[in-house]
Amino acid sequence: MRRLVMFILATVMCLNMAGCNSKKKNIENDVKKYNGINISEHVNLKMYLIGTEPEDMGKVLDKLNEKINSDLNATLSIDWIGWGDFAKEYPILLTSGESVDLIYSANWLDFYENAQRGAFWELDDLLPEYAPNSYKNMSKADILDVSVNNHIYAVPADYTNYNTFGPMIRSDYLEKYNITSIDSFTDYMKFCSILGKNETIDPTGLCSSSIELDDLYLMSQGYYPLSGSTGSPYWIDLEDENKTVYYQSECPKMDYFLKNAKKWYENGNWSKDALYSKDETMLESGKAASRVHNYDAWLGESGKSNGYKLIYFNLAKPLFKQPASQDCMSIPKSSKNPQRALMLLDKLKNDESYYMLLTYGIEGYNYEICGNSKIKFLNDTYGNEPGTWGFRSDKFYKQNDVVSDEGIKERKKYTDMAKENPMPGFYMDLSQIDTKYNQITNIGKIYYDPLVLGYISYEEGMKMLNENLEKEGNEEIKTVIQKQVDEYFGK
Repeated sequence: MRRLVMFILATVMCLNMAGCNSKKKNIENDVKKYNGINISEHVNLKMYLIGTEPEDMGKVLDKLNEKINSDLNATLSIDWIGWGDFAKEYPILLTSGESVDLIYSANWLDFYENAQRGAFWELDDLLPEYAPNSYKNMSKADILDVSVNNHIYAVPADYTNYNTFGPMIRSDYLEKYNITSIDSFTDYMKFCSILGKNETIDPTGLCSSSIELDDLYLMSQGYYPLSGSTGSPYWIDLEDENKTVYYQSECPKMDYFLKNAKKWYENGNWSKDALYSKDETMLESGKAASRVHNYDAWLGESGKSNGYKLIYFNLAKPLFKQPASQDCMSIPKSSKNPQRALMLLDKLKNDESYYMLLTYGIEGYNYEICGNSKIKFLNDTYGNEPGTWGFRSDKFYKQNDVVSDEGIKERKKYTDMAKENPMPGFYMDLSQIDTKYNQITNIGKIYYDPLVLGYISYEEGMKMLNENLEKEGNEEIKTVIQKQVDEYFGK
């Protein structure tokens, strides 16, 4: 009997051990891993991009999510901030508490200011583990450009941009008035005045989110925006030995622009409702004869089926490489899944199948490849790089087949002649002056923009602007920023 009892006990123990081992194996089999990282929990990721949602975005996301679900046990949704609303909605989104996992960021979207305000995750420790390929591709200069207080807050695109800035103009209007070249800002204003007096079309296509004529003028005169991109309230003259910091209206050469703005307005150089309009597609829709932006925007506009040719004239001087912060992706602090978000970003930047889907749409339906470096679009239902510049990759990038060989050579010319960025790694530390800086930015919208667009006379406009600049601490802000510029240049 004793032997029988011992036999039964031993059998039960063996069965229990076998069951435990079986459960352990089942648990191990249920663990899903990617690059050795446990991704067993399915997550839903949300991304925000700038622009307009393409008609076929749903179809593209369905296909992309099949890949994301299989590889990363996640799904992706994308929301959009329109061009007419980004200046207002972007900062609100970052402070709203809405859970966002990836967002396009850039110096012209106040990347440095937002990073200083704690809007983004620090990525120093996360990048090497969760986005190793992207991290490996970041040079020391890249890291410097997307860091604030020695912490990384963004992953830059793997693509070099240049500070090209100028008008893209419909060739039919250039030919009609026998204009062969636009070599200066004055040339451009003369062209716009001709159209304003003789045509019903809007010469410039300006709208509230894209005024930028003042930026174009300052860049054509050799001024550098201290935010790193257009829309900066504060500038320096790169040839000025003292590197004196100016508020935009105070730049010594800016008087020419501001004194002539009302005349240009009355000549019809831009629409009477430019200050209030949110229509950023006037050139695309045939309502405008030109648009001011960079070379890449010209390529994008050239690829649209609107039946006319656009000629681009870069007026920015000198020509140099843009900082890596020009086009980036960041992870908002509200993200609950920063690790998985980085894993997805790493796939978007380094897996060609991911990149091509989200950048160009569905092959065979939205586009077809022409040779190794060109792409032909088969319809207008998805578009070319709809807001995806933050993870643009030079190794996967395709040139639109409608772009002329001359246009492609133009970029090669920029590549050959562009200088290194004159202020790599510089950003304005606003920790002492954040509130005042925001107030000055608001003052610009209320008093400076109407002056730029000629809605008010130079004398009256400057009087109101200067009174409010003084009231809101412009001199204090310039003093703080000047000290930072002086330290940067070793003074």
